[in-house]
Amino acid sequence: MSATLGDILLVMLGDRPASAYELRQRHAEALGAAHRLDVRRVEVALVRLQRVGHVYTDQVLSHGAKRVWSITEAGRHRQRSWIVDVGPEEAVEDLVARVLIALAATDRATFEAVVESCLTRFEGRRPRVARRAGVTTPAEARSAFDTEVAKATLRWLQQLRTHDRVA
Repeated sequence: MSATLGDILLVMLGDRPASAYELRQRHAEALGAAHRLDVRRVEVALVRLQRVGHVYTDQVLSHGAKRVWSITEAGRHRQRSWIVDVGPEEAVEDLVARVLIALAATDRATFEAVVESCLTRFEGRRPRVARRAGVTTPAEARSAFDTEVAKATLRWLQQLRTHDRVA
């Protein structure tokens, strides 16, 4: 995935302050069990974000050994620019992850902006493949697979745009 863990954590902290454990859980809920993280990775990413001024330990919400992290204004700026700025060559998997993260942790307007941005980028590069009688090589098979995944992803994004979001 081209998104850094730091970018994803900033989006999640933009929604509300959280501990490393809570962020780990939200990450798994948004992206699925296959993307489950070790909490130490989350903590290391948070310390990196703190060093560059994007997050801070919220002393009021923290208690005992449990540190609760909040986003700074600089972090919020980074978060907003990353979530809606979809690169022209972003992989389908990255588009899907970005939409799932936005669905889990952003307000409706931001979520809709992410979906529109992904749709715009995706529709602009949708493969235009001529129908062939059959697939005869691994390269053709991969191309046919990629085309079907692209079509399914486009339909999914279009459906998300038209459905109400809970949050």
